[in-house]
Amino acid sequence: MTSDRATPALEIANIRNLESALSDRPALLLYVKTPECGICHALWPKLESQLGAAYPRLTLGRIDAVASPDVAAALAVHRVPTVILFFEGREHHRFSHAFGINEIGAAIDRPYHLLFTDDTSQV
Repeated sequence: MTSDRATPALEIANIRNLESALSDRPALLLYVKTPECGICHALWPKLESQLGAAYPRLTLGRIDAVASPDVAAALAVHRVPTVILFFEGREHHRFSHAFGINEIGAAIDRPYHLLFTDDTSQV
């Protein structure tokens, strides 16, 4: 399954990439996985297509916890898959091991629409 997103997911490989992503992107979803995790491989394409379509200004990022253990440690990730949602550089919500895409969408929806309101007539 391929994504319809115009922007590919960020590959976060080191702390500098993480810091840059957090400071440069107002809405960021980080997906922490390992190569041997079957659930991780099955869930990512669904997250990418469903959330990418519903929230086009949400940046999706991936972290391989085996290849970049320092990044996983900096984020205090102990289980995979883990999804961490950031708005304006601050952690908003975290999902680990057992969760559904609808739960993630529900956590994204309100802050995303508050942050990216396109109606400028409301001041």
